[in-house]
Amino acid sequence: AYISKRTFPADKKIIILSATVNKFMWESLYPDQVHFHDIGQVENQGMLVQYTEQSFSRTFFDENPEHINSLSAFLGPTSVITFKKHANKFQNCIATFGNLAGLDKFSGKDLAIVGTPHINPAVYLLYAKALGLPTEGIATNLSRREIVYNGLQFKFQTYATNSALQKLQCALIETELLQAIGRARLIRNSCTVTVFSNFPVQGATYKLQKGE
Repeated sequence: AYISKRTFPADKKIIILSATVNKFMWESLYPDQVHFHDIGQVENQGMLVQYTEQSFSRTFFDENPEHINSLSAFLGPTSVITFKKHANKFQNCIATFGNLAGLDKFSGKDLAIVGTPHINPAVYLLYAKALGLPTEGIATNLSRREIVYNGLQFKFQTYATNSALQKLQCALIETELLQAIGRARLIRNSCTVTVFSNFPVQGATYKLQKGE
C-alpha cells in the first residue's frame, strides 16, 4: 500500500466542493493553506435512520453470525451496502465498502448500510505519517472508551491515549459511511437510507432496535 501527497500550485486559488472532506485531515495536511466554509447540515428530502445498538463491525459479525442472518432476513430484498466478505449474506448487495465513490445509479432508492468500516491499523499509520501526526500507541490494542466527535458523545473502539489518531480514525470511518449514504442522494430524493453502525452519523434519526 502507498499514499501520494500532492501540493497546491503556489500561484492559484483552488475551490474544492465536497460533502465528505474532513477539516481535521486537510488542516493537518496543508497547515495555513486551507480555509473552510461550512454551510452546515443541508435538509434532506429523504430520511436517514440509524441503529447503533451493536458495533456491526467485521469482528462482531464473525463472532455473532446469527446477527447477520437476522439482519438479512429483516432487510429482505432491500438494496444493501456492506463488507465485501459478507456481501453474499444478503439478498441484494449492490456495493461494498471501499468501492463507492462515483456510484450514482442508486439515486432515489431505499438503501441499507450495514457495518462500521474499521480500517487496518497499518493504514492509520500510513495516513498518520503522511499527515505528520504523532503515531505513539498505534501498535497497541484499541479499547472501548467514551469519545466526543462532531458534537456527539458515544462509546467506541478507539485509541486510548492518542487524540490525533482518534480523530483520524473517526474521519476515515465517517467518510466511508457518508460515501455509502450518499449513493441514495437523500438531498433531492424522498427515499430512506437505514444505517446499521455504532458510529453515529450527523443528521440521522437514531433508533434502538429493528422494527421501531
